[in-house]
Amino acid sequence: MLPPGFRSPLPPRPLPLDPTALGARRRSRWLQTTGAVLLQLLALAGALWLSVRAVDAVGTWREGVRAEVLGNTVEAQVEDFYGLELAAVYDVAATFREEGGRPHYGHRHFVYVWSLLDEDEPLEVRYREGDPEHFALSWEVRGARPWIGLVACWLLTIGWAWVLRDHLRDLHMVQVLPQRCAEDGREVLLELFSCREVKERFEVTYRLPRRRRWRSATLGAEPYRVQHEGREWVLALESPRASGHYLVLEETLAPLSLAAVEGGTAVVLDPADRSNVFSLGRG
Repeated sequence: MLPPGFRSPLPPRPLPLDPTALGARRRSRWLQTTGAVLLQLLALAGALWLSVRAVDAVGTWREGVRAEVLGNTVEAQVEDFYGLELAAVYDVAATFREEGGRPHYGHRHFVYVWSLLDEDEPLEVRYREGDPEHFALSWEVRGARPWIGLVACWLLTIGWAWVLRDHLRDLHMVQVLPQRCAEDGREVLLELFSCREVKERFEVTYRLPRRRRWRSATLGAEPYRVQHEGREWVLALESPRASGHYLVLEETLAPLSLAAVEGGTAVVLDPADRSNVFSLGRG
């Protein structure tokens, strides 16, 4: 609800909605959902790929034929967390000679978890008999942890389901929240934490009333800002049928379409002029 002494810039309910602004918000949410789900699926596919390769490398090493190593190069990318080396991704290019004297060259990608590769350890290569292009490295087999990949797949699947659930819920709210707020929503001021422009869209982060949690919204324009008690706020609507969900209004009060309101339109004031009163201009 609004602080004492504030009057809303909005006329009585119901309020008309702007289909163009609503469509833009829905498209933005769909893009965010699609991107988040695809990233989770890519991570899951990567974990599965590493697990399959680790199992295959162990099998090739056990059944393979030893080859003569002619040379190798190593590229490593170490991921650390506050100085703790959690994982390292290696790309090893090896040149080796199969039985019979024919040389071969190939790459192997593998991951070490909670340890690093000892490059001083002599490198050995084994390949499947009759198929030297299918080979494994001793360094790769020593660090192979297929179970880690399987655990990662399990955790990523749970995370993917959780993210999908949250985004589907948000998509549903994007569909129904504007209509509910237009019918019976009440005005609320939300404390503004940040507002930044990203590719002609505005990412707005605000604090939920009476909570320490923060939430974000993507708008097509700057939010409707208000200066109050030395802090900056944004104007939003909350419907009793969607408690805890807020329709943050843009500078022009979109996604509402107040130009269609008979008797006048909302006056868009500078933020400094909104500190004392909201007003509705009359024609």
